[in-house]
Amino acid sequence: MLLIPIILMVALVVLIYTALTKISFQLEDLRAKHLNKLTVTAQTELDSILELEFNKFDSLIDSGATKTLLSEGNSQQIGLFLKQWQKSFHFSLFAFFDPATNTFSLSNEQKKTGQLFGLKDWIAQRMNAEKPQLPQLNTFKSQSVYLNSSLISVSEKSKALFITGFLLNQQFVEKISQITSMDATLRSSSGLTFSTKDFTEISNSEHAIQLKLPEPLSAAGYTLTTYYQPFVPFADTTQWPPIGTGIASLIMLLIITWLMMQRRKQELMWKAITSAADAPKQLRALRTTGIATNVATVFAEKAEHTQSRINSTLDELKQKQHKLQTVTKQLKAIKAEHTKLLQAPKLKSGFLSRMGDEVTVPMKSVSSMLKLLSEFSLDDEPKEILGIARRSQQQLSSNINNILDFSKLDAGLLKLFPAEFDLEVLIQELVTELKPHAESKALKLEWSLNDRVPLSCFGDRQRICQILFNLAANAIRFTKDGTVGIYVDTLYVKGTQLIRFSVTDTGIGLPKEAINSIFESLEQHSKLTNSSFAGRIKLIVSKQLAELMGGNIGVSSEIGKGSRFWFTIRYQAPK
Repeated sequence: MLLIPIILMVALVVLIYTALTKISFQLEDLRAKHLNKLTVTAQTELDSILELEFNKFDSLIDSGATKTLLSEGNSQQIGLFLKQWQKSFHFSLFAFFDPATNTFSLSNEQKKTGQLFGLKDWIAQRMNAEKPQLPQLNTFKSQSVYLNSSLISVSEKSKALFITGFLLNQQFVEKISQITSMDATLRSSSGLTFSTKDFTEISNSEHAIQLKLPEPLSAAGYTLTTYYQPFVPFADTTQWPPIGTGIASLIMLLIITWLMMQRRKQELMWKAITSAADAPKQLRALRTTGIATNVATVFAEKAEHTQSRINSTLDELKQKQHKLQTVTKQLKAIKAEHTKLLQAPKLKSGFLSRMGDEVTVPMKSVSSMLKLLSEFSLDDEPKEILGIARRSQQQLSSNINNILDFSKLDAGLLKLFPAEFDLEVLIQELVTELKPHAESKALKLEWSLNDRVPLSCFGDRQRICQILFNLAANAIRFTKDGTVGIYVDTLYVKGTQLIRFSVTDTGIGLPKEAINSIFESLEQHSKLTNSSFAGRIKLIVSKQLAELMGGNIGVSSEIGKGSRFWFTIRYQAPK
């Protein structure tokens, strides 16, 4: 008789055990699904920051308006755009590099000319890359940074580099925590740790989610972990008590029935929460209890935050599109006005350059008459007066030619007329022409040609002679006593043979602060207190003529010890 109750009791206990095991597995499965959803959501948010943000920025700047600003060199407007764009993105580093001026502009600092904060090689590699480059781990101001670049080209020529990135610091971890709504910890292989809380006790618990970082960060030993609060109870069947009495079993059966009802209720609640995950109003209207209420509230706040962010982004984009349209109209108006302003000086320069023959023909006649007059036998005093007149005429003719050439260069009308000529004959004739000027000041005039200099050349003889005359005439003018020398040698630069002409003097010399602008400045109040307008015109015209012939010009000087002016031309062998 006792066997039947015992069998029934055993069967009841087995049934209870089986039901609880099934409930435990179902609860664990629900917890795993929720954990997977949290992991996917957190990973998606992280990817949207570290990858999609870069893509969205590339799409934004790859516009006609941005390329128009770069092609016109409007760096001030680009600086304003940097500050506006940083408000729309999560980047902690926002910069712009202009290769034309070698300037590095940060969104929160003034432009730095030549200061690249240790990114010189990285910027050079990105500027010369033939295809888009992936983000990389780098160092900026002694901090690790996940950097990306956006190269903008106009007419197949690289114009600028936009630089964006995330500094791997406490601010970055707090941003991740804010977006994922979970606490987070960022660790590096060197032991450096940034965290929103002290996770010493729970860093190895089951409540941690290991997120996948981009390959450059994970390869460098960086790990990112987020932490969540458990919301599904987990039944550990190994800790259940042994089989008890029939009364205990009956009580347990009632408990199981209640738990199954609660389980069904929870399943319905979780299903409702999952189906309304993107509808905050429906989530707040659900009748939930316990942890489900907290989860529904978190989902509702997250959905509201996401929707608010989307609406805010759309509003900002509309405002920026309106501003961009306004700026585009303003730029078109400015460009039209700029074109008008450019045409005015060119018309004047064109007129002046075409007046050259009207001025130079009479001057050549005066020069010829003075030369013929010098061949007559004259007394010393008339001969001296004639010499002064000839030197003045040469100086005046040189000044007029330089002014006319300056106008032709400005109007783009000056052309070279290359032909074969003897370099030694050119120097001898120039020295003969300059000798009376030097003797009038009791100066010694010397010249020499290096043995390696080819005597026969192909080039514009008149322009070479003009540059040498300009430099030598200035040297004679500013030298009270001593020597003025004209020297010619040859050199090679990157496989190209150049002929270098040097003019030295023992004059007053030039101050260091004036050397940088001596070939460019026409300002009245320049660092050259003893200079003249005609003298500066000579140097400016000489520089442009040297560059037109494939060379360059320069000067070295020391106060009280004299100066050395030099220029080079590209050597061309006779045809």
